[in-house]
Amino acid sequence: MRNGSKQVRGGWQQWTEAEARGVLAELDSSGLSVAAFGRARGVSQRRIAYWRGRLGAVRVPAFVPVDVAPTATVAAMISVEVHGVVVRVREEIAVAKLVEIVVGLAGRERAC
Repeated sequence: MRNGSKQVRGGWQQWTEAEARGVLAELDSSGLSVAAFGRARGVSQRRIAYWRGRLGAVRVPAFVPVDVAPTATVAAMISVEVHGVVVRVREEIAVAKLVEIVVGLAGRERAC
């Protein structure tokens, strides 16, 4: 790989700490997944995971700007139950209208 690497049986080279840090920095700046980076560089995902764990390297996720539209406030609700029927109305309903609804329900016969 680079100067300082030790050649080990099987053809792969043992990284120094400096080399591992360099590869991890390249990975982080590449924007690629570990799998894609490993395929492109000929490095196993296991080796990257090993060095991340050993060096305590944590990949910081990129932040994406998000526009958040203000949401409409939800009006407070009033719930009224008459003969097992629940009516939910907005708090700003006219009192006369609410009375009309409740009286109408109170006058109904109970449903079976």
